[in-house]
Amino acid sequence: MAVTDDMTLLFQRLRNHQPTKDAFAANRAAAIAEYDLTPHERDAVLENDCGDLVALGLASNTGGLPDVLGCPEFQRPRLDPSIADRIAGALADALKPLRRIPFPGRFELPNPFRRRPVPPRPPEPGPHPQPGPGPDPPKPDRPGPGPGG
Repeated sequence: MAVTDDMTLLFQRLRNHQPTKDAFAANRAAAIAEYDLTPHERDAVLENDCGDLVALGLASNTGGLPDVLGCPEFQRPRLDPSIADRIAGALADALKPLRRIPFPGRFELPNPFRRRPVPPRPPEPGPHPQPGPGPDPPKPDRPGPGPGG
């Protein structure tokens, strides 16, 4: 969805211009009255619809919106290091019995990244004899009509 130039200007000012930030925090409707926004843009700003503002293309996520809007930044869940250590230990314990099982006919699998031997080059061809003159053109069996004839 395309964003109007006035909406882009409003967001630049909400990020960088302190008087605009203060006016917006005091009264949103009065602060955006001077901008020519579409009804969709106006509703998204007045209702603080952070998802809609991202959908308009003003930011890639809610963390990229101006702070004065108060949109929460998306937090990715983090894995506690102690949990990761416990999972790694559990996997190691679970795989121990598999390492002891003798597999009949066990063989080494090839390493896909090792350098393979270069195949030998084919022998160079020997000298070729130079072609001689080709055969003589066939002679006509019957003479055809000559010039003027």
